[in-house]
Amino acid sequence: LICSSTLIIPTRTASTADATSAQVIAFIYKMMTDAGLKNSGYTVTFTPSDVGAVPKGTQLKVSIQLPYQSIAITNAPLIPVPNTIGRTVIMAKEGP
Repeated sequence: LICSSTLIIPTRTASTADATSAQVIAFIYKMMTDAGLKNSGYTVTFTPSDVGAVPKGTQLKVSIQLPYQSIAITNAPLIPVPNTIGRTVIMAKEGP
């Protein structure tokens, strides 16, 4: 689920001229809810933090981190697993 292609649409939304952080968070919330991960403990980070204030042409980064235990594929104790998994997508902010 958390792969770069999954984050492309929310990041694309964030990069539009009139986007707000609240809109992008709502989009990601729906995406994670639809995937059954609403209560997984995921976190979303925007860099810069206010999507609506990013100047045209500036890079905007959207990241999602998810505790690995929320999607653990195996519970085998001998296989090392990360504490979290995550992805980041970067796009330039568009403008009028």
